[in-house]
Amino acid sequence: MFLKALLIFKLLILIVLTGCSTREALTDNNRGRQPGLPVLENSFIVQDQKVPSEEFRSIQFYAGANPATAPIIKIGTGETFTLRFDHLSASNEMFTVRAEHRNADWSESNLFEGFYMRGQSTDFISDPVQSTAVAPNYMHYTYRFPNRTFNFLISGNYLLHVEDYRTGELLFSVPFMLYEDQGSIEFFIEELFGLDSRHFLHHQPFATYIHPDFVMMPDQDISIYFVQNQFWGRAREATIRDLSESDRIRMHVSREDAFPGRYEFRPLRMQNIDNLPTDFLEVRKDTEPPTIIRDRDVINFGATPLSLGSNRYGSPVSDRDARYARVVFYLDKPDNISAGSSIHVTGAFSNWSVTENNRMRYNRDTNQFEAAILVKEGLYDYKYVIIEGRTLDDLRLTDSFADSRQEYHTLIYYRDLQLNADRLLNIRSDFTR
Repeated sequence: MFLKALLIFKLLILIVLTGCSTREALTDNNRGRQPGLPVLENSFIVQDQKVPSEEFRSIQFYAGANPATAPIIKIGTGETFTLRFDHLSASNEMFTVRAEHRNADWSESNLFEGFYMRGQSTDFISDPVQSTAVAPNYMHYTYRFPNRTFNFLISGNYLLHVEDYRTGELLFSVPFMLYEDQGSIEFFIEELFGLDSRHFLHHQPFATYIHPDFVMMPDQDISIYFVQNQFWGRAREATIRDLSESDRIRMHVSREDAFPGRYEFRPLRMQNIDNLPTDFLEVRKDTEPPTIIRDRDVINFGATPLSLGSNRYGSPVSDRDARYARVVFYLDKPDNISAGSSIHVTGAFSNWSVTENNRMRYNRDTNQFEAAILVKEGLYDYKYVIIEGRTLDDLRLTDSFADSRQEYHTLIYYRDLQLNADRLLNIRSDFTR
């Protein structure tokens, strides 16, 4: 009843709200673009998520107080998200934030802001903390929401857009989710072997959703997605369903859509430039910023789990004197990879974006791929990936020998016909080993 009344009320103000379309047009051309690359299939990021430029670094976005927590909260509970980032500038700037509702597959829901925002449609980020570090100097910004003036009416997938206050230019985006805690979810993983020649183990997730009474046609109204390791852009929809019981729906992905069960990350442990572990070979402080030479990475040479954990944004040091360095990565060329391959090193330090800035160059003298990336002191996961045409392949340059912990989120969406948009009824988080 609340949503129906809300819908009728909002229909009366559509003409006023259409004024926002001009601003949307100004920013549409910037969304989801990865400099120098086409829109990628199998990308880590979600549809229309804007990749930050090099001047915005060490972005963290999480629910509650733990930076490792996925950006998901229950709507209307007082829980908040925290956005933190560095702007590589000595000047005090102001930024605008706005939220955009998305469908279950991260396509545009086409809802006007007045249908899903409570209070203001925009808010502001200001009052940064200036770093004491130099070369580069930076301003550190923190923003928390929902708050008294920037809040939400409906659940679902969202993109938070950060824009330049003066020009309205879209600078970067981060995804988040609001859920309702309706119904209950049961989850389990079936382990599959021998699906392909590269990975011994695959995970096929299954879910049973006991739905609330207002769901009259679950076969049409309910969709279930599974997400591995908080890579929301790679959510896989459960397409095989069982409705043999009236109060629940059972769904799972096909065997072809099963997840790699030994998905690994490489660790970058750089909490203190003055005291680095043995996989860093040299620190050159005569450059600005300092240059750090890492030991080479070799594919198919590891037999132990490498992942640091489930923190997809990493753990940059938060002290005002935390420094940046230019970290040089080296990857021995695998025999089955050509020297002309488009290989990138990406990770939490780059928000898992794949751009020309993290593309590796082949050195014929050393038979290695090389790349220098600006990284703040901290702990991060990273991977080597290959771009082939418009597809990102992150499995060919991985070991996948040892058992490693995987994180899964089960997301239950309801197609609200009154809103003509997807609400997020419930979520469940699980870890496997």
